[in-house]
Amino acid sequence: MTSAADSPIQNSWLNDLRKKKVMTIIFLVNGYQIRGTIESFDNFSVVVITKGTKQLLYKHAISTMVEVEDRSRTTVQ
Repeated sequence: MTSAADSPIQNSWLNDLRKKKVMTIIFLVNGYQIRGTIESFDNFSVVVITKGTKQLLYKHAISTMVEVEDRSRTTVQ
């Protein structure tokens, strides 16, 4: 069984996305993409709010997660 101490990077990153309500693209292992905000998570699953609907995703089905870039904060240098 995996404990919270076994994945501190994953938990801290997911918690940051949750607290800041960052729009996130979640790529599933079957290639499907889900865009939404993280409501909650535990060792085995993530709850995502998409267009007002909650979806429970099992972590073993998630391939990659990407924050949607906020272009209003981006500066060109």
